[in-house]
Amino acid sequence: MNVMDLVLLGVALGAVGLALGLLARGRRSTPPDSLLRSLADLGGVRAQMDALTAQQVGLTQTLGGLQTALQGVETRIVQSSAGVQETLGRQVQEARVAVERLKADAMARQRLEEEIQASSRRIETVLLGSRTRGAAGENILHDAFKQFPPGMIDLNFRVNGKVVEYALVLANGKRLPIDSKWPLPELLDRLAQGDDPDEAGTAISDEVERVLKNKIREVRQYIDPSVTLPWAIAAVPDPVFQACRRAHIEAHREGVVLMPYSMAVPFILALFRLHLQNLRTVDIENLEGYLQQIEDGITTLDRSLENSISRGSTMIQNAYTDSKRTLGQMRGAVAALRSVPDASLVGEHDQADLLPIQADGPDNGAGRPRLVS
Repeated sequence: MNVMDLVLLGVALGAVGLALGLLARGRRSTPPDSLLRSLADLGGVRAQMDALTAQQVGLTQTLGGLQTALQGVETRIVQSSAGVQETLGRQVQEARVAVERLKADAMARQRLEEEIQASSRRIETVLLGSRTRGAAGENILHDAFKQFPPGMIDLNFRVNGKVVEYALVLANGKRLPIDSKWPLPELLDRLAQGDDPDEAGTAISDEVERVLKNKIREVRQYIDPSVTLPWAIAAVPDPVFQACRRAHIEAHREGVVLMPYSMAVPFILALFRLHLQNLRTVDIENLEGYLQQIEDGITTLDRSLENSISRGSTMIQNAYTDSKRTLGQMRGAVAALRSVPDASLVGEHDQADLLPIQADGPDNGAGRPRLVS
């Protein structure tokens, strides 16, 4: 029973009590009109109470239906949230599995990169050869030299009891030694890792200079003026060439030209073409040899005149014989100079095409190989 029912019950009890009191008094007199109107109003109030009670019952039923509906909605929400939670959990699990797979793929890729790097190191070792010889330049320049005409490059040319990888064969029979070995591949790694070779006094630059000095002394041993030019080429890796600062001067003093791998072939081709263009009737090296022979003959003749002839007539015949022999040698030297073939016979087309040199061909009278077409 709610508050409204209690209020209505109190009003009803009050009305009943009032009515009983009036009835008790009415036995003595007739009830007044106000009492009758109050009783009528009490009936109306009771009717309203009945209507309110009916409405309250309807509201109670409606509230019960709403409560049932809310419970159904709550149940569905719980069920839906459980499904969503399950779906989210499944998706999170799948994402976690995908992340694990990505991690595994990344680790596999890292291992693959490490294996590729290790393979590259092994390939580099094969290309560079041993640490003491370092045949990197040989492998780099070898393919380029294979495109040269046959006989233009001597492989493993021996001079002064040592072997140089390459030698350019010139038209006068001389050779230009070309050394391309690099002994320290790890120094190239240090240069490639970003060390600044231009910073003065750095350890990497000092190491480059030290190695180049040893290299220059090694290449200097390949120079023999009797069979080679009075200078040689030392081809080095491009990073090393860019890092050196003082080695060029040291190399020039020793008759060695430092050259990066990338410029070695163009320089050699330009040198050979210049050699052909400037080749004259009298070869400079041979001319110097002949002039030296004449100078020695003159010195011998002068010594004979000063010593032998001045001692007396008894030795005149011997001096005469020696002088005749010396003069004969001088005439032979002059004749040899005149017998050198004219280099102008080498055509412009032959020079442009860099004709191969027949180093082991028949001698043409001047002690040098002839050009063959």
